[in-house]
Amino acid sequence: MGAIFWLIAFLPALAVMAYWLYETEAAQSETQAEVLQDAAGRIAGRLSQLITDTGRVNAFLALNPDVVGLVAAPSRAGADNVLATLHRVIVANSDVELIMVMDRDGNVVTSTDPDLIGRNFGFREYFKLAIQGRPHVTGLVVGAVSGNTGAYFSHPISTGSGKVIGAYVTKVVAKAFVSVIESERKSKAQTAFLIDGDGVVVYHPSYEWMFHSIMPLPERTQAGILADRRFRIPKVESLDIPSLHEAVMTYRSAGSVRWQSPKTKEYERAGYAQVPVHNWTVVVSAEERYLALAQLRSEKMMAAGAAAVILAFGVAFFLLRLSMIKPLRSIGTAAQRIARGEYRDTAAGKATGELGEIANALNIAAEELHRRQREHDASGRILVPEIRQKLLPRRPDGGNIARMAVVYCAVTGIYEMFDRRSSSEVLAALSDYSEQISEIVKPWGGQINNISGHAIVAVFAAPLTDDTLESHALSAALAIQRRIAEFNRTRVEMNEPVVEVAIGVCTAGILVTGAAIAYERYLNAMLNDGINVSGTLATLSMQAAGRPVMINHTTFIGVRNRGDITLVSLGQQKLRGRAELSEVYSVAFEPAAPLAPPGPRRDAREERRGAEGPEVHGLTRFS
Repeated sequence: MGAIFWLIAFLPALAVMAYWLYETEAAQSETQAEVLQDAAGRIAGRLSQLITDTGRVNAFLALNPDVVGLVAAPSRAGADNVLATLHRVIVANSDVELIMVMDRDGNVVTSTDPDLIGRNFGFREYFKLAIQGRPHVTGLVVGAVSGNTGAYFSHPISTGSGKVIGAYVTKVVAKAFVSVIESERKSKAQTAFLIDGDGVVVYHPSYEWMFHSIMPLPERTQAGILADRRFRIPKVESLDIPSLHEAVMTYRSAGSVRWQSPKTKEYERAGYAQVPVHNWTVVVSAEERYLALAQLRSEKMMAAGAAAVILAFGVAFFLLRLSMIKPLRSIGTAAQRIARGEYRDTAAGKATGELGEIANALNIAAEELHRRQREHDASGRILVPEIRQKLLPRRPDGGNIARMAVVYCAVTGIYEMFDRRSSSEVLAALSDYSEQISEIVKPWGGQINNISGHAIVAVFAAPLTDDTLESHALSAALAIQRRIAEFNRTRVEMNEPVVEVAIGVCTAGILVTGAAIAYERYLNAMLNDGINVSGTLATLSMQAAGRPVMINHTTFIGVRNRGDITLVSLGQQKLRGRAELSEVYSVAFEPAAPLAPPGPRRDAREERRGAEGPEVHGLTRFS
C-alpha cells in the first residue's frame, strides 16, 4: 500500500512538471519576442519625439520674417542678421550640425558653414519636396561636403501670400539618433539597428551592415539613391535576408521575426516597430543561443524540482499528519498574497514546531514589506515636522481646523545640464536654487517640504479662518519668480549653469473630527493631493509664454481683490487626480515697489484655542 501511495502521488506530479516545463519554454520564447518588440517600440517612440520636436522648431524658424525677407530680397545686412540667428540655434542645440537657407533655385543664400554659401543643392530630394510646399525629413544621409552622416529637415519658406520662395534646411547629426537607439538597448546580447523605407540599413553598430539593403533593390530605387547622392556610394549591396525583409517591409508596423544573420550564420530573433512619423523601422535582435540560456536554466530548475519532489514524497510518506494540512494551507495562502503584493492584514496562521516558525517568519516578512511599501508610496510626500507642528490638533477629541497652500516649483533644464556639467556641479546648482527658494518662502510663513531632481515643493499652513494664506503663498511664488530671474542673470555672468522655474499654487482647507492619528493621515493625503494639483499647474505654466504663476480657483478667491496683480482665466483645465475640469488662472504681476514679507504676528490659532468647530468629517480637496 505504501508503494502504491507513493506511485499514485509521484507519477501525476512528474507529468505535471513535464507539462509545466513545456509550457514554460513556450512562454519564455513568447516573452523574449515581446521584450525585443517592446524595446523596438520604445526606441521608435523616442525617435518619433525627436523628429517631431526638431520639425516644429524648423517650421517656426522658416517663418521668421528675417529669413523670409532675406530670400525675397537678398542683402549683405540681411544675410548677416539671419546668420547670427542660425548660429544661436546651433549653440543652443548641439545635435544640429548645419543650417542652410536656400532660394527657389536651390542655391544656398546663407549657411552656418561658409563653404556652402553659393552652392546649389537642387538635386537633393529634401529641397525638391520643400519647394513644392511639403516639409520633409530624410533618412540618415551622408553630407555631400562634410561627409558626416545626419538627417536633413527641410521646410518651405513662403511669403505672406503663400508663395514658396525657398527652403529652410537643418541637418541633425546621426549621433543624436544613435544615442536614442543605444540608450534603450537593455542588454549586450541585443543589437539595435535602423532600416529606412527602401529597406536599406542606415544605422548598425557594425560598419559591415551600414548602407546595405536587406534584399536586392529594384533598379529604379537604386537609380534614385544614386541621383540623390544619399550615401555617396556607387551601389547599395544586398545582405539577402528574405525573412527579415518580408516582416519589416510587408507588415511594417510592429511584430517579431526569426531570421538568420548573413554575417555570423546564427539564427536570431528580432522585434521591430516603425517610427510613427517617419518611414524608418527600428529592429532589436538577439541571437537565439543567448536567449536559450534562460530555457536551459528552466530545465535545470525542473531537474532540481523533480529531485526535490521525490525526496519530499519519501519524507511525507512517513511524516504526513492530518494536523499539518491546515497550517500548510494558511501559509500557502499568505505566501500567494505576498507574491501579489497584498501585504496588509496578511497572516500565515499559528502553528507549533517548524511550521510555526515558518508562519511567524512569514507574518514578520509581510509586516516589514507593508512598512516598506508605505514608505515607498510616501516617497518624500510626508509633511516636514515644522509644518506638521503648526497643524497638529489642539483638541484630542477632534474638530481640528487647518488650511494648507502648496507652491510647486518645477525645475526645467536640470537634465540638459548633465550633458555639459559634471554631476557634482549639477547637484550644487540645484542646491543653490533650493537655498534661494527657501530664503524667500520662510518670511512669508512657508517651509520647503521636499526637493527632487525636477521640483521644489514649499508648504504654507494656517488656521481655517486665516484669510491671508492664499495671498502669502502667491506673494512668495511671485518673489521666487523674480529672485530666480535675478539669480539666473548673475549665474550667466559667472558662466554658471542656469535652470528655469515654472510655478503652480493651490490652496484648500481641512476640517476633521476623530483621533489625532487619523487627522495626520488626512494631512499627508491633503499634501499629496496638493502636490498633484500644483504640479499640474506648474506644467501649464511651462507651456505658457513667459511662464506665469498658475493658481487654482480656491487661491483665486483669496487673492482676487489684490490691486497689484492681474488675474487671467485660462478656462476649465484637466488637473491630475480630477475626473472633472477645474478653473485655472494665470497671474501677471507689475508691482510699484518690491514685495515685502509680512512682519511677525501671533498665531491666530493660539488666540482661538479651544474654540469649537462644526462637526464635519473628511478632507476638502484642492480644486
